[in-house]
Amino acid sequence: KDSGRLIPDTNGKATSNNVAELFTAVKALEAVGKGWEGTLWTDSKVTMHRLTGSERFNGVPQWLRLRALEARRARKFKVKLLAGHPTRKELLAGKKERNGLPVSEFNVMCDEKCTSIAKACIQFFS
Repeated sequence: KDSGRLIPDTNGKATSNNVAELFTAVKALEAVGKGWEGTLWTDSKVTMHRLTGSERFNGVPQWLRLRALEARRARKFKVKLLAGHPTRKELLAGKKERNGLPVSEFNVMCDEKCTSIAKACIQFFS
């Protein structure tokens, strides 16, 4: 739980994308420390709401729910929504055409890295 990697439950229950994204955001907030003032960018509305006050943690393991609640307890940070999966044209423009949300080359890089790791894991466990 503290390694920075999510291992699916041993009972065969898969880890959802929403849980993985919340875990990543919580790890980032823990890394910068309590009282950090800044902006956490996410392309997940679910993660944004869970870090800014929603009490809905359906499908989130208890240990992660508690860490998320602790991360937001002394919250001085802001959470802003970033558009996911932009085209090259949208990256150049700096925003998503459909909704005007900002886009980031770092978000694209993270998506590509996660896809690569997921494919490697699938091959390993197949």
